[in-house]
Amino acid sequence: MKKYLIQVVPIIPLPVLGTQVFSYWHPEPLPVGTLVTAPFYFREIKGVVVGSKKNSLPKSSLKLKNINSVVEMKYISENQVGLAQKIAEYYFAPLGSVLKLMIPTEAGQRKEIKKSARKTGIIGKMDETAREIMSSKRNKFLLYGHSKQRQKINSDLIRQCIKKNKQCLILVPEIFFSRGVHEKMQLEFSEEIALIHSRITKGKYYAFWKEIKAGKIKIVIASKIGIFLPFTRLGLIIIQEEQDVSFKQWESMPRYSAVRGAEFLADLSGAKLMLESVAPSSETLYRAKKGELMAVALDKVSKKFPKFEIITLEGKKKNPDFPISNALYGRLAKIVIKNKQAVIFVNRRGFSTRTICENCKKALKCPKCKVALVYSEEHGNYNCLHCKFKMDILSACPSCGGFQFSHRGIGTQTVESKLKRLFPTANIARLDADTIRSAEKSQIIMQKFSAGEINILVCTQSAIKGIYSDNIELAASISGRDFIDGVEFNSRELVISRLFHMANLINKNGALLIQSFFGGNPLFERLKDTDLNKYFAQELSVRRKFAYPPFRKFVKLICRDKSEKKARMESQKTFDLLQSTGNNMIEIIGPYKPLSAWKRGLFQRNILIKMEPKMNIQDLPIRSVIGSLRKGWSVDVDPVSLF
Repeated sequence: MKKYLIQVVPIIPLPVLGTQVFSYWHPEPLPVGTLVTAPFYFREIKGVVVGSKKNSLPKSSLKLKNINSVVEMKYISENQVGLAQKIAEYYFAPLGSVLKLMIPTEAGQRKEIKKSARKTGIIGKMDETAREIMSSKRNKFLLYGHSKQRQKINSDLIRQCIKKNKQCLILVPEIFFSRGVHEKMQLEFSEEIALIHSRITKGKYYAFWKEIKAGKIKIVIASKIGIFLPFTRLGLIIIQEEQDVSFKQWESMPRYSAVRGAEFLADLSGAKLMLESVAPSSETLYRAKKGELMAVALDKVSKKFPKFEIITLEGKKKNPDFPISNALYGRLAKIVIKNKQAVIFVNRRGFSTRTICENCKKALKCPKCKVALVYSEEHGNYNCLHCKFKMDILSACPSCGGFQFSHRGIGTQTVESKLKRLFPTANIARLDADTIRSAEKSQIIMQKFSAGEINILVCTQSAIKGIYSDNIELAASISGRDFIDGVEFNSRELVISRLFHMANLINKNGALLIQSFFGGNPLFERLKDTDLNKYFAQELSVRRKFAYPPFRKFVKLICRDKSEKKARMESQKTFDLLQSTGNNMIEIIGPYKPLSAWKRGLFQRNILIKMEPKMNIQDLPIRSVIGSLRKGWSVDVDPVSLF
């Protein structure tokens, strides 16, 4: 009987320098993407077929094992296998770890998707920009400007895509944002729309997965995991707010960017790729300047920043209404009287940013992460924002045993409480990570805000992106400290992004207000009379000078250990090995301490590698050093943070 050599990738993490593809015997060829079970050392594992060929050698010459069973033919597509290979190569990750993201966990009880009849929104004349994009021979675009204008273009593009019986993927940076997009799409399209993110149940995810694979679902709104879905006829990929750092996976392997992955997917499937933003990243604008993307600027918002006002808070901490300044109070009073709406941006959730023991004057800190614990008035406890550590409100101070504490700093709960006292008749709501945990609660708040039933909404940065209303006449930041340039290479860009998101909320009569203890940021002054393109030209000039992206590619090596000494010695040893490769094509910096050198019970040291943008680790002599790193190390290609 004829035997075929079947090449299988085990869906388990393997050493990146080790063998990723293993050969097995099978009586017949198997198509690429087939899911099988096979023996692997002393256990049985699942694997994905990546190739089949006839055996041209005697069976006795190859001591191979047989495939145990075929779970399902063409379980994933050839495009998905190709995408996994590209991501694994670019991010120096085990191929099996990437493929695992494409294999859903089958829940014990498969849930059917509840379908409801919806009326399609009014279809007007097709937008001219959308018409040009659809007829263009180019496949990659950068669309930047106000979200409302982008929404009209998106709707037209999706509608044309569906007419061609193709599928659309809309990638959004955060779960909260995805719910807002989903709600708006439901009003416009009668087709079933899949909303996929990390918090949906396994059963619901698997049900969506099967219908997407069957081509029944044409519109998919998803977080970064969306690039791994089994599309059969993908025609359009829209990435909303492409500059958002939430598109990067940095907590676990593989540390991929959904933006980069979506570009790989577009290349493989032939789909049109739309990178969208109210304020694009410097890297994306640079690529558009080089002609890699076709840039489309929509309106004045994309060129000129709206007027804004800076309110100084210096010396006003003793005011009982702090941090609500007189100027902000006056603006909000007018909003409430006219029944308009305001959005108040606070960068920290909770009641405060830190809690101080009145006896020893020390801040309560997480024993694992060594960062300040945040008091939650809603839950009546102190908790760490980095890990799951919590401390009861009646606990004693770990340093001195004291029981009297004071709260310092500004959190969303503090601001909400002050506003409710100042405006007892107004409808005030809060949206932050605590409220977002409840999908039902956050959706109700969003719907009420969109309907104009909420006057003042207090929210964090993650929530501000999902808000929609034509009635917003004020967007205010409680503390200008949130817009101070940091030490990161992309700090200024992050500030710009936050400011433009706030400006994007307000209507034509709206105002932007920033409270600050330190007066204006020099960046604010430049924005007053400088258009966005000039700002980014200056930003790119700085990045070129200091060899930052997009002029260099960054690879961050992270060493974590329970022992600070071991972390220091291990990182220095690796640094010396990297230096010994004698590669003058790259620059190696470190080892250095990150800003939070102790996190979740582990000490950390980083090493930064700078290389030419088109270089890959796989092609450099340092490959052997990085590939042999032991447990406790992680590799982050294109990191969003150096610290």
